[in-house]
Amino acid sequence: MFETAVVCTDLSDDSDALVECAGELGVLGVSRVVLAHVVDVFEHPEFGSLPESADSERYESQLAYLERCGLDVIVDTPIGHTSYSIDETAIAHGATLIVMGSHGLGLTETGFSGSVSSDLVRVTERPVLLIPTQSLARDAKNRCARLVDKVLYPTDFSEHARRAEGLLEQIASRGSHEIVLLHIREIRLPGGPTVSLLGHEEGLEGAERSALDRLRRRLLDYGAGEVRVEVEFGLPPETVARAVTSGRFTLVVIGRKGRSPQIDGSLGSVSDAVVRATGVPVLLMPGGEPDLPRGVPGRGRLR
Repeated sequence: MFETAVVCTDLSDDSDALVECAGELGVLGVSRVVLAHVVDVFEHPEFGSLPESADSERYESQLAYLERCGLDVIVDTPIGHTSYSIDETAIAHGATLIVMGSHGLGLTETGFSGSVSSDLVRVTERPVLLIPTQSLARDAKNRCARLVDKVLYPTDFSEHARRAEGLLEQIASRGSHEIVLLHIREIRLPGGPTVSLLGHEEGLEGAERSALDRLRRRLLDYGAGEVRVEVEFGLPPETVARAVTSGRFTLVVIGRKGRSPQIDGSLGSVSDAVVRATGVPVLLMPGGEPDLPRGVPGRGRLR
């Protein structure tokens, strides 16, 4: 599935949980890891070399841990704007996955500074696995070893959502025990609250039902143990967020943007709600071409 992954460390306490999780990425087919620590000279211009002493020891410890997990590890220390440097590191090493930590407070609050996760998802064409390091801190190794056990895939049949279907097929081929295909249809009662009814497939239109059924059969053919279709009526961001906090799932797979014209920041409102709410890893599939502004800062590497 993913042979090479860039694992982003900021050498914080939380990054140790991220590295523990990365040690179990063999469940996604990862055999080679690029352990990347970006020195953001635009935010810290005083940095001209790698942090020393305790930070350097932590870097060495994280490297050694990944090697003990049987992974082929490369250390890379790019200098530049963090989000662009991470993406360029992935390109340079032929990585097909980027792994980074999240505090589960939305893409503007991460283990890095500012909006780096948001920027990264906006500019990269590669899937990004966000790991909620605080919620996994005490059991990261075991929980990440079960990453593909029970997978949630919210879909609105948009082009961006369907780009994630290829990821689902590969996850199914890795022996996923259960995949839930969740479709939300928005409905409001006049003068009343949003109605949410789980499992009422009679609310599906013919084309939607056919699309979900085709995907369900395809995932079973790829090796998934069970694939279930669930339909809810309600507001998509709140309804999906409620599903991902139910404790039922070990991984959420979602496209970057949906149909909604009300896009929150660089993500669709549903994607952002998932990242804010979840205590489980989220695999985001970026949509379309990378959104690169002109004059992106250059990069280098520490020697």
